[in-house]
Amino acid sequence: MMANGNPYFIHLGSTGCASANETTAPEQPCTHSNRLTVRMDGFDPTKNFVVADLASLVNGIKLSDSEPRPPGCMSGPDDSDCKALFPNLGLELESGNSLSNMPQSFFRIG
Repeated sequence: MMANGNPYFIHLGSTGCASANETTAPEQPCTHSNRLTVRMDGFDPTKNFVVADLASLVNGIKLSDSEPRPPGCMSGPDDSDCKALFPNLGLELESGNSLSNMPQSFFRIG
């Protein structure tokens, strides 16, 4: 995605992982799984579809004021650009947990 001609990246992935290299899966669980749980009450796959609403994902985020670099959210608990984005996913930034008391706004029924 671009903001004022500058890229803004969103990398949603687990963090706090240790492995021999980037192509080898970690042997131990990552400290922050950053996996969200999405529940869609009333979803009927014969009548509905899932909408991934990018505008809702970046709601409340000033894309042109990204810090630190690289620009955007890289899913680290210390990445200040993730503070506004993670709640839109229903994730707690500090733990990487999906929280039922923090409803996500990115996915919805269409």
